Amino acid sequence: MENNVKKWFRRFYSSTGIAILSVWLVVSIVLAAPGAVTDFVGMPTATTINLMWTPATSSNTTVIRYSTTTYPATVADGTSAYNDTGSYVEVDGLTAGTNYYFSAWGYDGSDYGTVANLMVTTDSEVSANNTMPFPAPTLPANIDADPDTSAWDISPIDDILSYFSDPTSAHGGLGMPTNNFIMFLAGIFVVGISLTSYIKWRSFFSSWFIALILCSFCAYLGVMQWLVVPFLFVFGVGVWSVQQATQ
Repeated sequence: MENNVKKWFRRFYSSTGIAILSVWLVVSIVLAAPGAVTDFVGMPTATTINLMWTPATSSNTTVIRYSTTTYPATVADGTSAYNDTGSYVEVDGLTAGTNYYFSAWGYDGSDYGTVANLMVTTDSEVSANNTMPFPAPTLPANIDADPDTSAWDISPIDDILSYFSDPTSAHGGLGMPTNNFIMFLAGIFVVGISLTSYIKWRSFFSSWFIALILCSFCAYLGVMQWLVVPFLFVFGVGVWSVQQATQ
């Protein structure tokens, strides 16, 4: 070596004594292509379709194209519906009752992901007030005429009344006037309710008062003579007076 010049050498040895001159590590990173658009759905009206979706993984934007004949195969086919970073768009200016074929891709700036397809049919034409058109109904000519009651059948009530009131009926009626029979039924009803209240409360006054109210109601409906009401009232007052005098 030259005088006054120092040269330094550094050597590395493995445990086996073999010199290691250099080690190079090469790392290659491959970015994944965008996935497919998911949850791709559409809600139509007569002239619009609202599209919603979940953007593809590893994508920056979503590209949507549509056609009325077939699904667009590439981003250059059909008509552009959307090319942005969101997840919703309203496609308007459409024709009612028409099939629309949508194709959607995720895009990461260099590659497109797997296509997602969706077919949506717009609603049928609607009227100005946004309701479905209905044909005008055809009304019968006698719609305002009084109903024909000749064929009405109220059996078995009619059969029961005819049994008591009509002696010429098929049952051989008893000939009792219809009004009398109805009053008879009303009387049974009043007596039944009054006896029930007396059994429950053991009070003559309570059962008499209930009978008076029911008789008044039946007389108001016309199924019982009003004469029954004052008679029942006088009868009740008389019985009550006797009870008070004997106590």
